[in-house]
Order: sequence, then C-alpha cells, then structure tokens
Amino acid sequence: MRLTGIRWSRRTAGVGASLVATAVAGTVGLVVVGLGEHGAEWAAADGPVTTALHTVDFPAADDREVAIAQRETDRFAMVGVTWANPKVDFEGSISVRTRAVGGGWSSWLPLDLDNHFGPEPGAEATSGKARGGTDPLWVGPSDAVEVRAKTTGGNGSHRLPAGLRLELVDPGQPKRRKATAAGAVHIRPERL
Repeated sequence: MRLTGIRWSRRTAGVGASLVATAVAGTVGLVVVGLGEHGAEWAAADGPVTTALHTVDFPAADDREVAIAQRETDRFAMVGVTWANPKVDFEGSISVRTRAVGGGWSSWLPLDLDNHFGPEPGAEATSGKARGGTDPLWVGPSDAVEVRAKTTGGNGSHRLPAGLRLELVDPGQPKRRKATAAGAVHIRPERL
C-alpha cells in the first residue's frame, strides 16, 4: 500500500509517524471474555504497544552503486534509507523488496527521494542529528529485505551519499490475553 496525494517530507513523515504511533498506542488490545465453541473469545482491553527501529548499515561500496543482499530481519512494516548529511542532494534511485511474514517476496519498489536540500526548519536545533533520507514506505508485516541504491549519470560526478543506512520500523504489537479453561490468563504479543 502506498499513500499518495500527500507530499511526504521528513516533517510530514514525522508528523504522520507520530500520529500513527499515538493512535496505535491508544488502541486497545484484546482480552478473552469467554470460551466459545471455536476456542477463546476476544474482547477489547487497554494495553501498551511496543515499537522498534532496526538499523542496518550499507556495506562498503564503490561511488556509484551498493546493495544489501537478501537477509532475514526482525519484523518490520515500514522501510526507508537515510544518509549522514541532510544537505546532500542524492541523484539516483533506491529500491527495496521485502518478504511478507509467512509469504513470498514483493517486486522491487522504489523509495521516493526527499531531496528538499537540508533538514526541516528547526530539526537540527531539536535533535542535533538530522539525516538526509527517502520518504518512508509502508510494506506491511515483513521479515526479510533486499535493497539496492545507485546514482544517475555516467560521468562520475554523482556519488552515493556517505553513511547510508537502511531503517526498518516495527509499528508494534499489542498484547493479547487468552483465558484457559481453568481461568488463568496468558499474555502473548499480537502478531502483525
């Protein structure tokens, strides 16, 4: 699923991510209210959601292209690529493909470059660690990834930005509670 019609920059992506995180954290988990003919019956209950960011450094590369070979990862559902200097105007393309949890590999998906020439106003003052990067891409629950990045132009004037990193976001898993026949409650994470 791609969100279209919105100009995604780091600011809108950050605001969007904050809204999603707030909405997910404010949602309710599931709790067993009884045992029916098909097993446990689930009902809503408050519960925290734990999110995670997994970072993978790109391997050393020539100045024009680099790849992260297929690799299994912790679960994630959103992907992006960042680089050290937010003022670098990366001229090229970055594509990813992911493996759905319990499924097959996606086709190659392009990551949109967020080349607006520098951090959002106030970003450096707030964090001190602004980075350049692509717009985030929602890929759904995944557990493996492959990435390739390359520059445009054949004259050697375009180079890959320094400090390329793959960023994998796990939006979290609310806890579910399931009652056993004896009435004991078991807590387990909800799977993506």
